[in-house]
This record gives sequence, C-alpha cells and structure tokens, in this order.
Amino acid sequence: MASPAAARTNLNLVQTVLRLLDALFWSLLLSLRGALWVASRPIARQPTGIASGKTVLVTTGRQAKTVHVIRALKAVGATVVVTDYDHVSASAVSTACDHFVVLPALNVDELDAWVDTFGKLLVEYKVDMVVPVSTINEALFLGVARDRLSPKLPHVKWLCTGLDNVLRLDDRERFSATCRQYGVPAPASGLVTAREQVPPSSSQPHGIIVKRMESSVNRNEEIVPVAPGAPLPAVVKPSPTDAWQWQQMIRGAEYSVWYVCVNGAVTFSACYASQPDLVHFDAVPTPADVDTPLRALIRGMHLSGQYAFDFIRDEESGLPYVIECNPRASSILETVSCTPLWGESFFGVDVSARRTTQDVGFVYHANCWPWTARTEGYLSLTDPLPFFAAEIAWPLHAIQTAGLGDAGYRKIDVNICKIIIDGPSAPRNIGAFENAAQAAKLTVLRRALEFVNTVYIDAAVPNVAAVVAVATEASCTPLLFQLGGQPVGTAVSAALPPIQYIATPEDLGALVATSDKVAPTRLLLSDAASVACGFDAELTFLAPRSCVTPYTYFRIPLRRLKVLHVTGSCTSKYYETVSAYYAFDCISSTTDDVRFEHIVGYVHISGEWSVAAGKDLEYLREKAPRLSLAEALAELESLSVDLMIPHMFDYAGLTAYRSLFTILDVPTVGCSGEALALSTNKARTKACAAMDGVPVPASELLRRGDTPTMPLPYVIKPTEEDNSMGVDVVREEADVPAALEAAFRFGDEVMVEQYIPLGREMRVAVVETSAGGYELLPIVEYFLSAENPIRKSTDKLTTDASGQPSGFAPVERKVPADVDPVLKEKLYKMAVVAHRATDCSDYSIYDVRVDPAGEPYMLESCLYCSFSFRSVLVLMANAAGKKHPQLFVEFAERAVGRKSAAVAARARGGSGPQEFGMKAMSR
Repeated sequence: MASPAAARTNLNLVQTVLRLLDALFWSLLLSLRGALWVASRPIARQPTGIASGKTVLVTTGRQAKTVHVIRALKAVGATVVVTDYDHVSASAVSTACDHFVVLPALNVDELDAWVDTFGKLLVEYKVDMVVPVSTINEALFLGVARDRLSPKLPHVKWLCTGLDNVLRLDDRERFSATCRQYGVPAPASGLVTAREQVPPSSSQPHGIIVKRMESSVNRNEEIVPVAPGAPLPAVVKPSPTDAWQWQQMIRGAEYSVWYVCVNGAVTFSACYASQPDLVHFDAVPTPADVDTPLRALIRGMHLSGQYAFDFIRDEESGLPYVIECNPRASSILETVSCTPLWGESFFGVDVSARRTTQDVGFVYHANCWPWTARTEGYLSLTDPLPFFAAEIAWPLHAIQTAGLGDAGYRKIDVNICKIIIDGPSAPRNIGAFENAAQAAKLTVLRRALEFVNTVYIDAAVPNVAAVVAVATEASCTPLLFQLGGQPVGTAVSAALPPIQYIATPEDLGALVATSDKVAPTRLLLSDAASVACGFDAELTFLAPRSCVTPYTYFRIPLRRLKVLHVTGSCTSKYYETVSAYYAFDCISSTTDDVRFEHIVGYVHISGEWSVAAGKDLEYLREKAPRLSLAEALAELESLSVDLMIPHMFDYAGLTAYRSLFTILDVPTVGCSGEALALSTNKARTKACAAMDGVPVPASELLRRGDTPTMPLPYVIKPTEEDNSMGVDVVREEADVPAALEAAFRFGDEVMVEQYIPLGREMRVAVVETSAGGYELLPIVEYFLSAENPIRKSTDKLTTDASGQPSGFAPVERKVPADVDPVLKEKLYKMAVVAHRATDCSDYSIYDVRVDPAGEPYMLESCLYCSFSFRSVLVLMANAAGKKHPQLFVEFAERAVGRKSAAVAARARGGSGPQEFGMKAMSR
C-alpha cells in the first residue's frame, strides 16, 4: 500500500495534468470561437427582429438554459452580453454571445461593490434589458441591483423583480402566505425556529414534511418527510438563524411549471414532471387548475422575469398543491427552446401558441443520444462549441478546482454546471438581504413621515427599534401597539415606547381615526397584522381614510413611486410650451426626493409621444424616439407607473388624455377628464354652479351671427379657452364687433358676462381632507387698476415675437390676502358648493370678483395644477404652512391610495367605491 506522502504526490500529479488539460482544451475552444467569428463575418446578415438594435445582458452563462436563452435572443436580433463567475463558461464560446464578462464572486460582504460593478457594466455595454438566468444566490444580488440601479438607469428594463419580491417568493413560508392571498392552492404550513415548534406529524392525515429554508438540491438531509406518529428526525435542527418550514404531506406526483412574464402578463410557459436525478425534464401539459391561479398571482404581483413553481397532484383527491417557488429560470425551457422565435417572449409577445417540445439529455449523464433518443442539451450544428465547453471543458475545470472532497470526487451536474456537495446547503446570509430590503423601506419611510405627526407601529415589525428611530428622526411621534394575539418581536426592549394592546382591527381603526382628526397619522403593520387587517402578508404602511364607512385606509407602498408626468400638446405650440414649463418645474423641485422616480410622457404637436425617464426637455423635444399612441401606451405599461400628474393645458390634454389614464386604471392626481370637460366650458360651469346656489354674474351665450342684448358694460370671453385669451371689457357699443371677432377666434361660442365693478380680484381654492371635509387655503388677491380692471393673458405670460410663451409676467398680488371672517365664510361656502357641483376631486381653484359692496361672484373655475413652485395652489399651500412639495406628496399618496383601497375592497368581495350602476368598477 502506498504511503500517505506517495498518495499526496500522485494526487498532485493528477491535479497538475488536469490543470494542463483544462488550460489547453479551453484555449483550443477560444481559438475555434475566434475562427468561427472571423469566418462568419463575410456572410453575417444585419440583425432583424423585435430585439434589433437592443443590447441584452444575460447572467450565469455556464448553464444549458442560459445557452438556449442567448440563442433565442440572438434569433430575434439582439446584441447579447453574457456574464458568469468563471472564464470557463459554455456561453463564452457560443456564436450567440457578442461579449462575455466575468463578474466578481457573489460575496454578501461585498454586495455594494458587486452592484456598483454590475451598474458600470450596464453603462459600458449600453444595455437595454437584463435577462437573468440566475443561480439561487444570484437572484438575491440581482434583486438589490434592480432596486438600486433602476432610478439611475431608468432606460434599462429588468426581466426580474426587486429584492422584496424575491424574498417574498423565495422564502417558503412567505410564499405560502402569498399563495393564500391570490387563491393559489397550497398545503397547510408554518415557520419553525425551534424543534418544539414543529407540530406532531399526526396532526395531518399523511404526516408532515419539514424543509430547511436554505435547502437547494440536497433533498435527503434538508427535505425530511415525517410519517404520522413518527418522531422528528435528529437532522431537523431549526433555529432563529436557520429556520425551517413544516408543511402538510401531500402524496402524489410532483411537477414544476415555468413562466416567462412581462409586467404581469405571461408570454411563455412549460411544465414537466420532476425526477429525482434532476437531469430529466420531459414536458407535459400545464393543468388549468394550477395555471389559472398562478397567472392570477403573476398578474397581481405584476411580475416580470422567469419563475418556476413546484406543485404536487394529490393522489387521493386529485387536487393540486403548490409547494414552493423558484424566482429564476428553469431547465424546462430547454425542452421548449425549439419553439420558433421564442425569444420574443422576453419583449412581451405571447408565443404560447407556437410552443414546440423536445426531450433533452446530456452526454455526461448518459441520458441522451447515443444512449437514448433525447437531444443533447447543449449541441447545435450552427453553434457547436458550447457542447464541448459544458460536456468536457467545464468538468475538467471543476474537477481540478473544486471537485475533490474528503470522500473523493463529488457529483457534477453539467446541466447547471454545478458541483453537488453532500451535507447542508451553504447559507446565503438571507438576513443581510432582509436587512437591505428593510433599509431601503426605512429610507422611504423616513421621507413618508416628514409631514406626519403620529405613527402607530406594530411591535411585531422586524427591527422595530430601527423603525422607531426613523420616526423619531422625522420628528414624528412613534406609538407601539400589539394587535390581538400577534407575537411581538424579540427586538422590543424597555428603551422603546410602551406597547398598547389592541384587541381587534376595528379597535385599531377607531384609534387611528381619532388620532388623525387631531393631526396627520399613519399606521405601520407587520406581515401578520397586515393580513388581519385585510392586506397582503408584508410590511404595510397605511394612511387613514375616514371619509368611508366602515373606516378604511389608503395603502402607501414603501418604495419609490413611479410618477408619470404627461406634458406637451397635440394642438398648440403655445400650450405645448406652457405645459413643458410647468411640468419640468414640478420635476426639478421634487427630483431629489427618494420617494419618487419621475417619468415624462411628452405629447408632440403631431400627436406622437416620447417617453423617457431622467431626461431633459431638449432631449424629449428633439432627440427622443417618436412613438405612436399604441407604442407609447405599451412603453408606459412596461414602466409600471404608479400615478399620473397631468400637465397638458389644451382641450384634448385636459379631457381626453386624462380620461385615457382613467380607462387604463392609472391613478391620476386632480379632477377627472369629465370634470375638466365641464370646467373648460365657462357657460356650463357657471350654470351648474348657479343651480346649486353659487353667485355668478348674469350672462348670455352667443354663437356666430348673434349680438349681445345685455346692457353695457360687460365682459366678452370665449367659452372654451384659458389664460384669459380673447377676453376683454366692453364699455362702448362701437367696441363690440372687434371684441366679438377676437373672442370668436377661439371657438364657435362666446359668453357675454355682466361686468362686476372692481372691488377685489381673488383666487380661492379648497382641497379635500383625509377626513372627507374641505380645507380653504389662504386666499390670493391680485391688485388691478381702473385702467386695467381685469387680468388678461399678458398679465400671466410674456411672449416672443412669434407669439410663443417666453416667460412669466410680473404680477402684483398678496397671499394670504386680508379677508374678514364674514367674506372668508362666503368664499369658503362658494368654493365648496362649486367643488361639489362640478364633481371635482382633490382640489379646485376659482377666480372670484368681489364687488365694492363686499359680495363675491364666481367668474371661472380652474381645475388643474402642475405642482410647480410657481403654481398658485402651491403658493397658497406654502402660505398655509405646507411647504413645497408637501402638497404634491399628499396628493400623490392619496392618488395611489385610492387605487389600493378599491383593490382591497374588491379583494374582499366588493367592487370598489361603487358597486351598482354604470360607474361600478369590476377590475
């Protein structure tokens, strides 16, 4: 028998030979790849297809599924960049790979540096889309990268979800709760951090199965079945830092279904029967009783990317049970990769009708040709080198680098190019990622509490001490509570505020309602309390909505809100310029707020759109791609905007464009298109207001050819024009024809209105409160003269020689105006009645003339605001102590909250704000 020293010498010799073979063979493959590239250049054709001109980055290049993905992307015209963590990677020698980059190792201690490197890579290669084909660990890193880089690189589309959703889907118990939320059938389950928390196996008809949360492929040691009455095996060792999940045992065949989805819409899918060896992926039809609820989950979470869901068909009842989710690509895609142009699925095209299947195996595992009729998983006659890289080069490389263990050479899986190590799976330090996800939410929470007096905090929220500290930093009073029997986290200490015990969600709602009537109040719930209050199983931030019975809430996402600013004009260069001025003033004054990500939808005179984030006005006007309306809406859908701020001032912008987003179910700040359609017609607005008792000047409506019958003096104005265009005071009969001609330039109807002698000229505004009432903002008074007794367009905007706006005119005004209590009460009642009469939302503004006797008359309504620092509504709010951008923040939260409240109501069986009639909402 050889001595230990001799054995080590022999081993070293073997390792040296393997190292040489590895280097030589890989060098040969690289040389062949270079030769193929040179040989193909003369016959290469210009890329065509849906991805032509786009650069797509694909991760984890060594896997078979990655090779199939990059070939599919190349077939639809993409330039493909591939990343991996070692130079020996099958994709590196593929003809479908245009650029190959080795990334730093996935080390959670270097997470920030990894994200920074990934971001630089996106910039260097001008990447348009990221399509991860991730490992179990890389999915977490990419979730962080997406969250951090999206605001900096808003043009990049990510076919993956953010970190919070990755954790929600990857964590088995959180995923089970998510399944229950969306009606996906799932077995009974629970989280355990100690052996005594595992329920008796006899509590379920067929026993239980206990799974380590960190388990991957080592099923024997980390996925442990326990028969009814059997003791819990010693290998099950849950702890607070190494949690396990117990699950009801379901006996039957196991399957996995994989989806490609874009913005919540499934574009491709496949299903296979799971095999113990993990290298057989034979396609089977996807059953409808699994497919339908999973599509609902994907749609409800608005997922983009690739997701695989494992399920078991119960052998007794025949019912399916979804047991876990893998938020990344699945090897089943190899069996459907023969589908023509399936790479289009990554760009939102549903290719399901073209689905074609093939049986796949691997030479290394002896489960393909020549042993069976299966197709080899890497081999392609037009792209042969990945076969040699995966079946020969990678095993050589793996064996001589990491393939040798104490018990000999480890198992190699060439499908995913992974060495299978016996024993527990290496931990991924999930806690670090959970901390990263919470840190991002706390950053947003800090700004969300900036204008809030009190926040009720569920004592069970993770890291409650940090949450309390954030509230304190925001000068907001934190109050801790425990809801019902919900457990309280171990982080609660005597140094924190005392915990108030609240029995029911109804009691909690009443408490928050009472507080909010005194000062702005918010509510922060843990996962469990969120479910108890009728929301998703996640950290939930709520604003009270006491104008509804029973008492409900607005839900405010703890992430950056994507705000779409719709600006420009399809009819007038004048209004296009005015709109852009105000829109970009709004963006510039809120751009440093971590709560908002700004996107601009710019409407050109041609009716075409340009959509961009983080771009300036010149780019949008002159350089941005021009899109049709249909293309623009598709682009906006892909961006998943949370709300829309309308900045368009022409008639179509005030009405049709607003209504378009109502149809699309995108929350809009301010009044509806229907309300604006009324308010832009001065005669009809006055008629509606007067019918409810609002004092207005006497008037008559003229059409072309009509003459006024009212006594002079009076005001002539177009009925459907803004900015005082075409308005004039007529005192002499001789001046009537010219005034009529000027007014009729703007439309076929003109209003002749009683002239109210100059007393005071004011602007009055009311805003809706969370309690369902109205707040009168400080009033603006404009100082006019006998020579210029009304405000004209030249008093608002200056123009250049061509008549286009060039700036804002100087103005003499005072805010807050000096108003006595009697007049203030009259103005308040006038504004509230007019607001209701014309069906306004959020806010409304009115031009008011006060005659010398102190009686107010409503002249016009103004139902729009751009939330620029120049906007009169913002000026009024500043005078009330709401410093810009507080009003913008309040209305943005309210708009998003209106939709969340309607969605929550429908989830509980209602239909939103209205259940019956033409305005009932079923979506």
